[in-house]
Amino acid sequence: MVDSGISVVILCVSVAVILVTIFKIAVLIVELFKKERQFEINGLKGCISFILSSGLLAGIGYCLYHVPYILLKGASWNMVDKMGPGYVKNSVIYISAVIVVLYLYFILTSHFIKKRYIDFHDNGIKYDK
Repeated sequence: MVDSGISVVILCVSVAVILVTIFKIAVLIVELFKKERQFEINGLKGCISFILSSGLLAGIGYCLYHVPYILLKGASWNMVDKMGPGYVKNSVIYISAVIVVLYLYFILTSHFIKKRYIDFHDNGIKYDK
C-alpha cells in the first residue's frame, strides 16, 4: 500500500484533512440537533449552485479518471499500476477521497445556515451561542 515517502506524505495529509473535515461535519450535525442551524435552499439560486457544484465535482472525477490517458499518451490505469510507480494510483485515490469529503462539508454548510441575530450595540451580525 505505501511504497515511498511521497505516498506516506500524501496519505498523512489526506487523512489529516479528512479527519478534520469529518470532525467539522460532526459539529455541524450536533448544531442541527440543537437547532442552531436551519435549512436554507435560497430558491432557484441555491438549486442552480448545487447542480453546478455537483457537475464540477463530476468533472473533477472525470479528469482524475483520465489523468494517465492525458499525461502518459493513452495509457490506462491498469498500465500505470503495472509499469508506473505504485504510489500514483494510491495518491489519486487519497486525493479523490479528500475532494469528496470537502465537497460534502461545503454543501452542508452552504445549505444549513447558522441562525443569526443583530446586536444593535455593536452594529454587526452575531451568531447565537
